[in-house]
Amino acid sequence: METPANIETHPIHPMLAAMPFGLWLMSLMCDVAHATGSPNSHWPVLALYTMAAGLAMALVVAGPGLVDMLLLKGGLHCTALIHAGINLMVVALYFVNLWLRTGDGDPGLTLLLSVLGIALLLVSGWLDGKMADVPEPAPVDKERHLRA
Repeated sequence: METPANIETHPIHPMLAAMPFGLWLMSLMCDVAHATGSPNSHWPVLALYTMAAGLAMALVVAGPGLVDMLLLKGGLHCTALIHAGINLMVVALYFVNLWLRTGDGDPGLTLLLSVLGIALLLVSGWLDGKMADVPEPAPVDKERHLRA
């Protein structure tokens, strides 16, 4: 996909999108380690910090994703809107999850929210892959970008 949100010819959004997913997956793995009775008491703290870092990265990823979405036409634009909507739900879910963890949140509930967040991200990633499989959905006027 051609987009003005790129480095050379490589779109920025797909490069960055792996970061929040990886951080949230790590947070889930920390929760599982803690829930399975690991004697290390640092798992919940590490889960909290990786979750917060994932939220920060999600905000960074959203900018180039919005630029890409605005360039799509037709059915791809609809797919992008669904993808963005799911991602917004995931971000809201992780904000709630983070808030629960800063208080006396139930560890079972926070683990469930993390599993739900990863499940939604898998659906969102699948939709993103559907958009990436389409060759050049929205050509960019290269002359206009060279003049800018």
